[in-house]
This record gives sequence, structure tokens and C-alpha cells, in this order.
Amino acid sequence: MTGKSKNSGLNNPSNKEIEIEKLRDLNKWTRLLEHSKTFISHSRLGLLAKFSIAESIFESYLFSNPMIFSSAQPGELAKNSKTLYNHETSLDESKKLYDAEFMFKQVLEKAEDSNLPVEACILLIKLLYSQMRYDEAIKQLNNARIKQKIAEHIQNLKYYMQSKQLIQQQQALQVLTTCQSLRQMQLFAELHSIRGLCLEIKSRNEEHRRDDQDIIDSYELSSLFAIQHSLTLHQKYPNTNSPTNLNQEENLDLINPLYENAIQKAPLYYIKRGEQQMGVRKFRELLLKKNIQSITSIRQILFKKFAECLLFYVPSAKYTQISGGSEDDKRKRVYKPSNQDEEVLLCLSLSQYMASKEVMLFRQKQFKQIRELTFNNAMNSLDLLLVYLAYHRSYNVLIDKFEMALKYSFEEFSIWYQYGLTLMCDQKYYKAYLVFKECIRMKPDHVTCHLLLAQIALENLLLIDESLEWCEKVHEITDQKNKKALIINGCALCLKAKLQNQYAMEINYYEKALEIFKKANSIDSTDYLSLFHIAHCHAILRQIPEAIEFVQKALKYKPDDKDSLHLFALLLTSTKNYESAHTIILKASALFEDFELYYTKIRIEEMLFGFNKSVNSILNLIVAYKQKLQNASDRALPSVSLSYPGVMSQAKNVALSIQSVDSNHSLETGKL
Repeated sequence: MTGKSKNSGLNNPSNKEIEIEKLRDLNKWTRLLEHSKTFISHSRLGLLAKFSIAESIFESYLFSNPMIFSSAQPGELAKNSKTLYNHETSLDESKKLYDAEFMFKQVLEKAEDSNLPVEACILLIKLLYSQMRYDEAIKQLNNARIKQKIAEHIQNLKYYMQSKQLIQQQQALQVLTTCQSLRQMQLFAELHSIRGLCLEIKSRNEEHRRDDQDIIDSYELSSLFAIQHSLTLHQKYPNTNSPTNLNQEENLDLINPLYENAIQKAPLYYIKRGEQQMGVRKFRELLLKKNIQSITSIRQILFKKFAECLLFYVPSAKYTQISGGSEDDKRKRVYKPSNQDEEVLLCLSLSQYMASKEVMLFRQKQFKQIRELTFNNAMNSLDLLLVYLAYHRSYNVLIDKFEMALKYSFEEFSIWYQYGLTLMCDQKYYKAYLVFKECIRMKPDHVTCHLLLAQIALENLLLIDESLEWCEKVHEITDQKNKKALIINGCALCLKAKLQNQYAMEINYYEKALEIFKKANSIDSTDYLSLFHIAHCHAILRQIPEAIEFVQKALKYKPDDKDSLHLFALLLTSTKNYESAHTIILKASALFEDFELYYTKIRIEEMLFGFNKSVNSILNLIVAYKQKLQNASDRALPSVSLSYPGVMSQAKNVALSIQSVDSNHSLETGKL
């Protein structure tokens, strides 16, 4: 019975061809390989079987090792891609790719069918390009059959672009994309994308750059074929996008890098050569196409690229709003961005949402590169959204985006680190403290995370002992050569000294802090912050001349530092030099509307001119105090970045605010 079935299959070869065409349309390379091996010895279909085997081997290899394009060298692949001559490619893979290349060349010589040699030549060009053999790929593009097909497509493209009526455009598009099979349509899309990439390489290597119109035409053709292939595929095989296909190498919705490259490059070239409105219109036409189910990843890339173009290449003066939608859209109250910022935010949000849904969650080895590719894609969208929302200070929205990203970011340090920074900016310090502790678990030697933990513990949570512990870990990692860690350590000791009940213990802690601040200043002698803290410690220890010397050095390197000016004025009052102190405090209060500065100014003016002369300063003090109460953000403890010039820890703020009144009397009477 088995033999009868076999003989009947050989006597009806058209069924074999139909089955092969269906498997090639659906990109089911594993089943195609098994099916082609059954009739490889057939007299008439043997060459087709060998071609199908070679195609299955090559496409399966590209599935496991997708093309990654270089951002530094336009048109080329990234240097870390696996190639035929790369040491990362196994000998078995190299032999299979070599056999596939040999078979494609054999089909070009022996095939009598008019379509098979064209498809074999396209696959050969694709193989050569994927192996970074660009000169050989360009040589194959000059094949007579390929040049004839390209010329026909360009002629039909011009007719399509010149058509103004919708019916004419649809007819021209149908003529342009007419193919004998879906697989042939897919190959034509990939052919024009590779041709555009090769033209980019040639134009980059030439001394006199040619017009980019040939490159734009190639990418336009590729995008038209790609979109039409996607629509026709899901019309012909509507049940092929089942989620169960994710466990096989047969998923139609997986990313096709050549599709992505072509669809996003054509509008970009219009924008780069100055035709912003044309490029924006092309982007919107692609994004507003409906019922395109299988190119979700391509639309995600388009949203991201379109947002980048609106941000960096399209000035506000040349921005045009989206034209009025259809009556159906108006009835459904479809949202339409009213300005450039709204459209950028909409595109970035959609891009990030779609990218997060496309991330491959399977941990099997065969999905490793696809998983890395989709994760990096989602990360790029999230980073761009981070930059845009952080510029507009929309940290609460960013926190929601990061919490969504944590679902696919197991052991991903960069996501957790940026999440912690966003929580700090939104003043959610305890949660940020826990997130940075998780970052330390991932990277125990990351110095910045230790510094941020020490900063949050001291400035925002008042966990002095924990802050000292984190500083000590930084000292162990950097061998006590980190200036910021030393400053935070000294500030923690100052605050701890303020909490002591015994005077001797308080002086002891201030002396330790003074030594640490001097060590920080020895690392960078021009750092005004360490100089200020040294002056402050000397003032607390009643060493007035030394304090004045160091605060003058701090003002030398940063003349407009509010706290240094305030401390300098207080120190001058301790020496009965009220005129100079009044000059300094006038300068500080003119630069900063600060409650403590106004209060010190009133006390100095009272000593110099009497109470009646300080009425104006009292009025200014009342206004400043009223504004301070009305501003809710001033009531919370401020979050200070370590990289911000003028950083002063909460310990110094507390010490100065407590002493600004009490020390004023003692400084005036000359006790310091």
C-alpha cells in the first residue's frame, strides 16, 4: 500500500509543485526540507527539489542568525554578524551554506523555467550580501534577468507615483506587484531592499556622490512589495498567524530585517535631502494603512523613526498637521494630534507599547538572537521615550513605562538602573532605594549605584549609618579615591555629630569629618564643595581665621555659591566686620530669593543701621516666606544630583538652618 502511494505521487508531479509553492509561501522551511528530500531523485523535479533544499537551509540559517545592519556604515551589516568565514560559524553550517551557494549557481545554469533562475539569482544575491561579500552581490545585481526585472519595476513605479486618482493608483499598484506566487513577491521585496543597500555602499565609496533617487526608488519598490505581500498573505492564508507557531521556525509575524530597512529608509531619504513634507507624508501614509496584521514590528519601527525625524529633522516651522480624517473616523472620535509635540509623544508611546509586546520571552537557545534583537528594539524605543518625557518632566508616566518593561527585563541592569533614577526624579526615594539595592545585587562593583544609595540614605531617608556603610563600600572599591563618596561620608559624620548629646563626641565627629573633607580636597584642589565643607567644619570648631581662608577659596572657584556667601557673611559678623558682611549678604540676596539669606540680612542691617532701616528687608522676608509656603515642592526634601554643581548634602542644610539663628548671636558677640 505504501509503494502504491509512492508511485501515484511520482506519476502526479504537479501536486508536488503545488505543495512546494504553499510551503514556500508560508516560509515553512523545516517541512519544505523534509518534503523536498522525498523526490530529490525525480527526473523532472529533481532540480526543483535541490533548489528547495538549498533555500530551506539558507532561510533556516537566517532565521537563527538574522541580519543586523550597521549604524556607522550605511548599507553594510554589523561587524559582529555571523558570516561564512567567521570563527563563530560552525563547520557544519559553513558546509551547508557553501552547498546552498553552489546549488543556486547550478540552477542559474541548468534551469529551463523562466522564474526559477530569477528566484535563484535573488537568493544568491541575498546569500552573498548576508556573508558581507558586497562586491560579489553587486556583480550579481548586473545579471541580465535581474536588470530586466528591475527596469520593469521602476517603469511601473513611475506610473504609480504619477497617478493622482485613487483608482489609477490601485490599478498601477496591482500591475506593479503582480507575481506568480507569494514567495516571488517576497523575494522581489528583498531584492530591491538589498539593491538599495548596495547602492548606499557604492555611493559612499565614490568620490562624487550621485543623486539618491535610485536608492529611494529601490526602497519605495521594496516597501510596496513588502506591504502587498503581507496583505495578500493574510488574505490567502487567514489562519496562519496562530500563536502556536511561535514554537516553530514557521511564524509569519517574525521580523524581516530587509522589510524593516526598506520601509523606513525611503521616507528618511526624502527628509535628509530637504523634502521634509514629502517624508512626513510618506511616514503617515505607511502608518495609517489599515488591516496590516503581519507587519506589527515594522509599524513599531516606523513609529520610532517618525518620532526621531519629527524631533531632530523637522523644524516647527515646516511641520504640517494631519489632514482631516474620514467621516467614519469623525463619528468614532478618533484622536488626532494638534501639534508636533503631541504627535511625537503619540508615536513614541505606540512604538514602546508595540515593541514591549513583540519581545520574545522564550528562553530556548534557538531563540537567543531573536530574543536579543526584540529586546534591544524595545530598549531603543524606551530610551527615546525616556529622553523625551524626562525633558518635559513627566516622570510619573515614565515610571509606568518602566514598570511595564520590568516584565521582560529579568536581570537587565540598565532597565533597573534607569527605573531607579526616574523614581528619584519623581521624589519616590524609598522605592528608588530598594531598586538601587537590586542593581547592586546585579553589579556589586558599580560605584555610581553605591553613591546613589549613600546619597538617598543621607539626604532623603536620614539613614545615617546606612549611608556611612555605602560610602565605606565605595572606599573599598576605589581605594578611597572617590571624591563624591568622601564628601557624602563627611556630611554624614557632620549630621551624626549634630545628634550627639555629649560635646566631646560632637567635636570628635566634626574633626573626623574635617579630615575626610581635606582628603577629598587633596583629590581635587579646585573643588569648591569640599572647600566649603572644610570652612564649615572650622567654623563649628571655632577656628575662624581658617574658616575664612577656606570659604574665600571656595568663592574663588564658584563666586555665586549661595551657601558659601552665606557662611562668609556669618563669619565676617563674628569678627565685627559688619560692613563687609552687609556687602556679601546684599550680593547673595540679590542672586537668590532665600528665606535664610533675608533673615541674616535683617539682623546685620539691624546691627548697622537700627531696626527702622531694616523694614524693607522684613517685607522681602515676608514675601519670600509666603512663596515658600505656597510652593509644595519646597516643603519636600529636595533631590540633589551628584553631578549637579553646587551640591550640598542635607546634613549641611540642617546644620546651617539650625545655626543660622543661634550662631548669629554668638558670632556677633565674638564668641567664635
